Amino acid sequence: MPKATRKSARKAETPLRQRKFAVAEKEVLERIVTEGDQISTVSAQSTMTTIKKDDKKKKRHESWLQKLDHAYAVKKKMQKKQNKSNNLKVNLENFSDALNDIQIKPKSLFASQATHGKKLKEPTQQEPAVPSNKIKSKKAKKQAELQEILRMQKVMQHGAFKQNPFDTIRQHVQNTFSS
Repeated sequence: MPKATRKSARKAETPLRQRKFAVAEKEVLERIVTEGDQISTVSAQSTMTTIKKDDKKKKRHESWLQKLDHAYAVKKKMQKKQNKSNNLKVNLENFSDALNDIQIKPKSLFASQATHGKKLKEPTQQEPAVPSNKIKSKKAKKQAELQEILRMQKVMQHGAFKQNPFDTIRQHVQNTFSS
């Protein structure tokens, strides 16, 4: 004799205490709808919509894709912000190599090479336009870097620098750091 099979149990319904209404959702025949001052009853079957399994699956998939898109958008935004801050950095290794090769010449040679024919004053220790130790905020650092880039562009456009860049740099270094 074959073994007796057990009937599958129904899905457990929410307990009566936790229900909003005493009757289960499937057993509701009519719903009361209030629009403004009017009260009317509508059949429950017209308000309940049945969603197919494939539609539910598509909806879940679309919501998952939206979560992924949001995550990628946040990551891309962070990367863009990081790239923006990295673009302001300038590689000055070539200048340090050139500064090491500079030979010190007497001041009399530089006095004759003055661009405007004026005599050179005694060099004084100049502070940079924006001292790096006094910059505290990111915004101020960024502003200082932008000013430095603009200054570098102006130097690159200067006639004396175009004619002989190494002599111009050498003269600037001697004027700035001579003691």
